[in-house]
Amino acid sequence: MFFQSSGRPFYILFVIASVVLSACSQSADELQNIKTDRLPNGLEIVVITDTRAPVITHMIWYKAGAMDDPEGKSGIAHYFEHLMFKGTHDHPNGEFSKMVADRGGQENAFTSTDYTAYFQKVAKQHLPLMMTLEADRMENLVLTDDVVTPERDVPSPSSTTPTGLPSSAGRAKSKRSTRKPQLPSTTVSTRPTTRWW
Repeated sequence: MFFQSSGRPFYILFVIASVVLSACSQSADELQNIKTDRLPNGLEIVVITDTRAPVITHMIWYKAGAMDDPEGKSGIAHYFEHLMFKGTHDHPNGEFSKMVADRGGQENAFTSTDYTAYFQKVAKQHLPLMMTLEADRMENLVLTDDVVTPERDVPSPSSTTPTGLPSSAGRAKSKRSTRKPQLPSTTVSTRPTTRWW
């Protein structure tokens, strides 16, 4: 895929440019079509209606990112971002992604300084399913040693260069470094870059 070969900085720039261009193409009335609410459990809901195409982008943003990692133990937020794709009892490892792809959709996640976000882009009739899948993994994620141990071998932010590419030391340490990254994402941390595990 073009974005994977171009590196994370280009991917981030592309996403930002897409959002800006999308906002510029909307009229003032469309930009004001934002509705917010809060569920009893504290979950904030933001709905931005855009009827130009029959698709939805469903996103869930957790207010936890790299800056929430314990001092001296960077990479935990990004580690958990990856673990969220490992499955539940109802939707085992890989089934979530397969269900999105089977409906012609796209999905991904990213970790930043102060948040971690997951999204799916699908035809609008699949919104209820996307909400069900996210709710399931939010509440029922299955984390066993067989699941979490291999994920620790993914290069941490400390083993990557400022461009997000693995350093030679990171490649030597990682069992999975020869694989293509499955989730383009960013982790920005100003904390010491020692591994937490």
